[in-house]
Amino acid sequence: CLPALAELRSAVWPRVESEGNFSSPPWMPGARFDQIFLEDSQAIGESGTKTMFFRHIFKAAGLNVHANLQQVTTNFRRLSYSKFCRKFHRTDPANRTAFTFVRHPISRFISGYAEIEYRTRVGALWPSMDFMARKLKGYPVGSHERIAVFFEEFFRSGIKNDGHVRPQVEFLLPNRCSIPMGLVGKTERMEEDWAKMFAIQNRTGTEFDSELAVHSHGDRDKDAMESFLGLGSAKRSSNDGASAPNRHKYVRVLCWLYLADFVVFEYELPDECQQEPMQSAIALVRKASAHNFMIQDEV
Repeated sequence: CLPALAELRSAVWPRVESEGNFSSPPWMPGARFDQIFLEDSQAIGESGTKTMFFRHIFKAAGLNVHANLQQVTTNFRRLSYSKFCRKFHRTDPANRTAFTFVRHPISRFISGYAEIEYRTRVGALWPSMDFMARKLKGYPVGSHERIAVFFEEFFRSGIKNDGHVRPQVEFLLPNRCSIPMGLVGKTERMEEDWAKMFAIQNRTGTEFDSELAVHSHGDRDKDAMESFLGLGSAKRSSNDGASAPNRHKYVRVLCWLYLADFVVFEYELPDECQQEPMQSAIALVRKASAHNFMIQDEV
């Protein structure tokens, strides 16, 4: 729930400030929900007697899932969250199923960064993109200096709580109307979990087409962020010559900020976050999750 996530954010924030070498009030879960709840990004389709409800989490293969759902259902449409939720609760429980997909938090952040970078250059759809275009102006695209400026704003405001880099658990908050998920799949095993969703309904579905409606803006920005973080091929080399400890501190900041995602969706921490106190914090959050994340004085 939102109070638990807010408490967790406050508890880990000193770690975020220490790793990131900055000081700023935390940007809290639940702020600026309009972006992720008002946009028509939820999808509904009918398959036989069953209505399938897809909750879209940004940068977790949403458009790919939309396209596949449209292929296997009739009366497919996209709705805002409020209309989506009302429709869900007006549908007979025996004739409905809700599902979503999540993604490894670090991989999703890198993809979210690339999405924001692309939008700042081609014309923004949201005010946060206009803001970031001005913020990044003057720094070469793909440079570590430009990414450092991006991180400064990410630390300060979460890019104004932008949905592309917002923790995934926030997409599943009720916002006055709650939808229980019948399946929370993972993009890393998309085909398997897509089939599982139909198996739960005792039906056989069409195989998931991972090439359908792929949403990509190229690899330049993703490669630049991986280099900055010291991930991927950057584990072996860095075109800016930054030291590994300096690069890896940003990975650790992301681990702290996305701690709830790692725990709730059962993702393994990257190597850079395997040391203490991160491991103890993960264990504590898992234990405390049954007690509303009461960990303020212990992380």
